[in-house]
Formats: sequence, C-alpha cells, structure tokens
Amino acid sequence: MKTQDTQYVTQVRDDYDLLEPGQLDTWNPVHSEYELAYRLSIYHAATEALLLSQIPLSQLKVLDIGCGNGRSSRMYIELGLHPEQIIGVDVRTGGTINLARKLNPAIQFEAYDGDPRVYSGRGINWVSLAGVLSTIKDPEGRRILANQIYELLPPGGYLFYFELYQALKMVGGGRIYPLRIFSDFEKVWARPVRSYKYVPSLFRNADYRKARRMSVIQQDLPITILSRIKRTFLPTHEVILFRKPD
Repeated sequence: MKTQDTQYVTQVRDDYDLLEPGQLDTWNPVHSEYELAYRLSIYHAATEALLLSQIPLSQLKVLDIGCGNGRSSRMYIELGLHPEQIIGVDVRTGGTINLARKLNPAIQFEAYDGDPRVYSGRGINWVSLAGVLSTIKDPEGRRILANQIYELLPPGGYLFYFELYQALKMVGGGRIYPLRIFSDFEKVWARPVRSYKYVPSLFRNADYRKARRMSVIQQDLPITILSRIKRTFLPTHEVILFRKPD
C-alpha cells in the first residue's frame, strides 16, 4: 500500500533538512546535559511501560516511528528485545537512515512516506512514538498520524507515547494534547516526566564545568541556572501508555 505524502510530512522533512542535514543527528548524550536528560528519562519511562504491557516481551513487534539515527530503536534491544522484533522508520531519507543502519546494523531501518499503515501485515503490536508530534506544525497532521496508528495496531496493541508538553519553537510551539489526539485509545498509564531528575550530579559539578571550558565536552545548548532548576523540578515531557481496545 503506497500513500501520497501529506503536507505535514513535507514540513518535517524540510525542517530537519535545515536543522540536522545529512548525518548530523549524532545523538551524543555526553555532549549535552539536555540530551543526556532526555535519553535517561525515556529509558526509565519505556521500562515502566514494558512492565505494564500484557504482551510478553518475546512476542512484541515494535514499529519505532521517527526513529532518527536509531537511538530509541536501540533502546528496545537494551531493554530485552531482539533486533528482528524492531523496525525503525523515518520520513527523513538519506543521511539519517543511513546513519541508523551504520550505528545499529542488526535492526531493520527504512525511510517511508509517513503513513505507518504500510506496515500492516507485519505483526506490529507496539508503536513507539517519541519526540514526533512536537515536530509536526499542523494539529491536523498530528490527528492524521494518530488515526493511522490506530488502524495499524491490532486490538490489544500498545502505543508508547513520550513527548514534550509543548511543540518545538521551530513549528510554532503550543501545547500538545495527546489525550485528545489519541482519544480512540484506552489510557493505561501516564505520568509527567522531570527529565533532569535523571542527570547525574557529575554533570553539575566543578569537574564538568572545567571540561566544558576546555572543550573536552561540548555544550550545544546554553543551560542557565534558572533553566536547570526548572528542568529539575518542573515536568518537561509526559509519557503515556495507550492500548487499542479489544
């Protein structure tokens, strides 16, 4: 089944061609405490979600939508799945998918047209959607993707949702309302995520600051004391485990 690109898919591709052209999506968590916070918090959230699943780990078949360079796909292997249980897909072609294949050669990665229903018949019973809706500018595009995921999953299948509360500034910001967007699903579990809760204290001490000054570690985002306090004590993301009703 081949579908035509929708407007939001073109928008996401164009934005990332400017933001992370080629293979710049390197995802080095020691490079940035923001990236480290994201990575540690999503691992923790995915672990909790998998524990709540009624599908045995060995029977999961994961479609990781918006896989980028494969970091979230790789996470599932580190949490107990085998490579053949995972398919990573992204609307970005070329550099991003090639980098994912290079970093994670045992996992199947594919560029696709933005409609996950092309993977119907592949036994998908768990969709992973992390950091995707915040990159889609058009609210209607978010709803389209939600409906496609619902059609793809079998009754009893799961959607793991991990996302910022607000859309990215490059797409206009604004609150995302996942319970409205995925209203056809049952909510199994949800909680706010204070991502900086998981950043080791090492990243905040004098040794780390010295390493940054010496450029041993690069800090790509300016982290002020106030923003660090906010990210430590206020939720930045939310995680929800959805289930398609029987």
